[in-house]
Amino acid sequence: MRSPQNLHAQAFRLSRRQLSIIFLGFLLAATALFSLTFVLRPMSRALHLSLTQSALGVTLSWVGGALGGLGFGWVADHWGRRIGLLTALGLAAVAGILGSQAPDGAMLGLAWFLVGGGVNGENGASYALIAEGIARERRGVIGSTMAGLYFAGALVGVAITGLILTHFPSAWRNVLLLGGILVVLSWVLVWWRIPESDVWRARTVSDAHAVSLPANTMFRTPYRRVTIGGTLLAIGGLLYLVPFLSLISTYLETIHHWSVGRTTTLLVVGFAVGFAGYVLDGWIADRWGRPRAAWSLISLALFATIAFWVGIPLTLTVPAIFFTSGFFAHFGVWMSESYPPALKARGNNLTFFAGRIVGGGLGPILVTSLPWQLQTNLSVVLFGAAVISGLAVYVLKDVGKPQAVNTETGI
Repeated sequence: MRSPQNLHAQAFRLSRRQLSIIFLGFLLAATALFSLTFVLRPMSRALHLSLTQSALGVTLSWVGGALGGLGFGWVADHWGRRIGLLTALGLAAVAGILGSQAPDGAMLGLAWFLVGGGVNGENGASYALIAEGIARERRGVIGSTMAGLYFAGALVGVAITGLILTHFPSAWRNVLLLGGILVVLSWVLVWWRIPESDVWRARTVSDAHAVSLPANTMFRTPYRRVTIGGTLLAIGGLLYLVPFLSLISTYLETIHHWSVGRTTTLLVVGFAVGFAGYVLDGWIADRWGRPRAAWSLISLALFATIAFWVGIPLTLTVPAIFFTSGFFAHFGVWMSESYPPALKARGNNLTFFAGRIVGGGLGPILVTSLPWQLQTNLSVVLFGAAVISGLAVYVLKDVGKPQAVNTETGI
């Protein structure tokens, strides 16, 4: 017989308003994180840095994200999803605001290391809430849509940067400051409207042992397969997207001599198409299963990469690559629903850890270190990332299939 706590936990559902606030927090956090990317040129001039030195702040944000994700995952599992969400957003907001006033590149790099930690910690807590507060038949599309808000955040960042720098070309600090202020707004809304997860609360009341599960449980049966496959998929997914997102502007403007306006237009189209790919991935994941959704878009990703390499028009291949990066869209919710409540946030962020380091932090460096032309380098890395992702999905193919809820583990 199920305990009252378990019955109450199963009834926990996020309302549309609460879900909208979580989405808004995800979007604005992404906007703050990406804001540095869009002001590298004016910032490097003001702080007397090379573009390579300035871009180090972006790399540090991914390293901070990897470490912060683990730390805030622990907070969310031990002290609650709500507290994890609020503390992560708080760190991102404070670091972003203080970073906008940094006197030199070292202080700004430190600030964005902390911004990355807060933003990625917020992501993990949000996925845990989605996994616990949304019915399973809708989790894929909801989680994928939320992941796609990274593209929306980038679009908001592009719009804010263009609006401010068009009228005030040296006001790059205002762009960073506004990003931090927007995260403060999302913090207030989360504090006001987002409740603690009743699933997490029920485990606290009814199963003290489950709450105190040690982290090494993630490396034991039956979670070892989730951790290994999830880590490989995070590496492949982020290695497919981040280097391309980071270097495509440089490729278009320096190799093909595109104007900034033409490049921006293609990126806006690419981000919009990418968001559509993320939503489609979630829709397929809910109807045909998590592995089938991933494999479908990975297959298309291999074709898109080959098309980019052989010289199919960039107006087709660039949006296609953004679209097919959607194979990674439902990853966050897939991982969260595959671990028990006591490990959801930590498990999610652990699998993201290597992906953030390899794909986010080292991916662009790997692409630029290869000995061929940039087009070939990107193609090789993208193709390899898609292959790694396909192997990861094979490892995960039996993970997360619908089954009866185990009242001891919560999955």
